[in-house]
Amino acid sequence: MRSNANIRGRMVMIRDTKTGHNHIAEAIVVDSGVRLQTGEHFGEKRKPGEFEILEKITPHEKAADIIGSVWPD
Repeated sequence: MRSNANIRGRMVMIRDTKTGHNHIAEAIVVDSGVRLQTGEHFGEKRKPGEFEILEKITPHEKAADIIGSVWPD
């Protein structure tokens, strides 16, 4: 992640594995991980290994649509 400068600043949907609940959240990619933008842990930073990127978000997409597309059946 750190070697790909093109993804920094992008909004992504992640699976937050640090909490143990595997919450799906929206986050912004920063230099050394991601910063959460939704949920009860809003603003917290996650390092590599504490999250899994599910999908990149384009500016016109709504988070609810993306959560529906990555939610396990």
